[in-house]
Amino acid sequence: MKSIGSLVIRFIGASALVAAALLAGCAAPGPAFSGWETPPAGKAMLYVYRTLNFQPDMVYTVKIDGAEAGPVHHDGYLALPISPGAHVVQVFEATYLAPATAPLTVNFEAGKIYPIQYDTSGVGFNYSGYNLTPLMYGRRKIVLRSMEQALPVLRTLHRSTN
Repeated sequence: MKSIGSLVIRFIGASALVAAALLAGCAAPGPAFSGWETPPAGKAMLYVYRTLNFQPDMVYTVKIDGAEAGPVHHDGYLALPISPGAHVVQVFEATYLAPATAPLTVNFEAGKIYPIQYDTSGVGFNYSGYNLTPLMYGRRKIVLRSMEQALPVLRTLHRSTN
């Protein structure tokens, strides 16, 4: 008879293999980030980016002023020209536990670049008993970053496409 410990080790090993297979196919499908795009005349550029988190298979939807703007995959970014003025940016997830980030209102200025990070650093799991169900504690957020903060991360990402 196998011990519980050996079964847990086998389960973790098998889970790691499955996770590696899933991660290989879920990254952003587009070209690697090669530098900031110049905003079109009279527009600003919005970059929404996401690094790997524990739900790599999910593609999230970026909405601006409530309208769908495009997807953002794990290890991916979405680059969008945007009209000047105040706009509300949100990231929507396909999960009942955390359907959307809190809205972030940004006052965009023509000719400027605005990197926004989809941040999941505060998300945790409930490991009580045998329940390994992820619990989204409402800590997912989008954060306006400086170009200097965002550039090293963006250099590791690929463009998200439909």
